[in-house]
Parts: sequence; C-alpha cells; structure tokens
Amino acid sequence: MDDRSKVILLHEKRLQMQQEKINKKKNLGLMPIAIALLIILATIGSIYFYFKPSSTIILDIPPRIQLKVNKFNRVVSFEPLRADGKELADNLDLNNSILEDALKEIILSCEKETLISEDYYSFQKAINLFISSDKNNLINVDNFKEFMFSKKLKLIINQNGYDYK
Repeated sequence: MDDRSKVILLHEKRLQMQQEKINKKKNLGLMPIAIALLIILATIGSIYFYFKPSSTIILDIPPRIQLKVNKFNRVVSFEPLRADGKELADNLDLNNSILEDALKEIILSCEKETLISEDYYSFQKAINLFISSDKNNLINVDNFKEFMFSKKLKLIINQNGYDYK
C-alpha cells in the first residue's frame, strides 16, 4: 500500500468518524424532546388525577353545602346548594383542604354565624352528611364524628345509601 492509499484511507476514516458524530448528535437531539414530552404528559396526567372528583359530600345543616373530593380526600370544589349558604361559602376557602378539616371548618363557621340553633345542641335536630363515592373509595369520617360528638351535635351519615349514626 502506497502513501497515497494510506492518505485516502485516513481521509475516509476521518469522514466516517465525522459522520458518526453527526448521527450521534442527531439522535441525542431527539432525546431531550422525548424526555420533555414525557414530563409534560406526566404532569398533565397528575393534575387531572388530583383534581378529578371521586366523591361528592353534602353537609345539610341548613345551609346545604356540597364538597367534591378527590381520591386523596382533598376538597377540589366547594359550593352552596341553596342561597342561604352563599355567604358562608364566600367566607371560606376550603379548596385543597383535607375533607374532615373542611367539614369541621364549616361547622365552626355555622356556629359563628349562629346557623346552628339550640335545637341542634339538645339533639332534637340532626345534621346530615350524605356521601356518594366509588365503592373502592369509601370515605372515613371518624374524626369528624368525634368532633361532632364533642360539640354535642347529632350527626347522621348516609354513605352510598346506608345510614350510620
């Protein structure tokens, strides 16, 4: 093999190496885009999953308040079902609260606004809690029941059509 052949082989080798570098850069250029796309999709999915209600809770004192709760028992929406609860709803920020904390806060606000009369404290009237949820996502409100008992308030819970006292 003469010098000229060696130079040509070296040149071809150098061209091949440069082409491999270019190909690697092209392949690496798609990787960050793919990773970014996966992160965006995971974020959107997580946000959707977090804000998707899995249960509806209605607290009927009156006023009648509806809370929508996600699978983590966090309040994702809160609204009065009648006009008498509008002012109460305007004064409370319960979004992202733990369900039992939100229920306690509603009761405390109703007491403050004197929406809970003496008839409730003498066990003549009951406060109703209606829970509609997936069968796989039964809501535990034991702490709220204890809170109501400590307040000497009668609570009737109906979860998916079954009454609990």
